[in-house]
Amino acid sequence: MIEHRGSVLIVDRDIAFLLVMAQELARKGISLIPSTSVREARSMLQKLNPSIDILIINCGLTGVCALASEMRRRASALDVVAIVSANRQCSACRRLLTFVSRDPEHPEPPVIQKWGRLIDNWLAAKRKIAVVPERPVKN
Repeated sequence: MIEHRGSVLIVDRDIAFLLVMAQELARKGISLIPSTSVREARSMLQKLNPSIDILIINCGLTGVCALASEMRRRASALDVVAIVSANRQCSACRRLLTFVSRDPEHPEPPVIQKWGRLIDNWLAAKRKIAVVPERPVKN
């Protein structure tokens, strides 16, 4: 059994991207909550009330900056990743972003594997920061 390593919410209209990302992340023990719209993402968050470590938004979707802002207010340690295309740059929420990536127009296996490694590395880094080793008490 694979250890649960974290949860990711992706808001992107590309179903193929969401499905292959879900498969790639599941192999690494990472849960993916896929959403094709902000409305769907809000519904999933309300129904599931999950702990989200990373939010990935496609800047081409209306309302993603407002969603990112709301989620960061609730969880300041949330990493927000923006997927941008040549014609749509996320300037409204740029200050919230941990990372910006170009739109993977064709989710080829090497691209998906690269995304999987990147997400896995972010989660590993977050765990290292969150873990505070106990120090022996001096008498």
